[in-house]
Amino acid sequence: MTPAKRLGHILRHKGLTNKELAALAGINESVVSGLLAGTRTLSDDYALQIAEALGEDPTWLLAGEGDPPAYKVDGVHEAELAYELQHMTWPDVLSRLGQMIERRLSAIEARLTAIEQGV
Repeated sequence: MTPAKRLGHILRHKGLTNKELAALAGINESVVSGLLAGTRTLSDDYALQIAEALGEDPTWLLAGEGDPPAYKVDGVHEAELAYELQHMTWPDVLSRLGQMIERRLSAIEARLTAIEQGV
């Protein structure tokens, strides 16, 4: 699998658009499009920016080595989260999901603030 395919795989799984990835990673949307199309080489710098923004292993993104995407939700593997949610009451499930959404929104707001400040 090429870096372009690995990146596309992650974006599809996370439900992100090119524009959303560009904003999260602090790179131009045209760069993201080129990386996904395979017309632009995934440099170490871009791999680090993207991997950090997506919480993935840059080595896997670049070379297919290292840790593949674990597909974590709020720091918990999906399978563990599914098991946990199955054993919770509805009010607890709703509370947990609300906490997860709040943390994710805070992270996005922090990243957007950093982008606006040119960091």
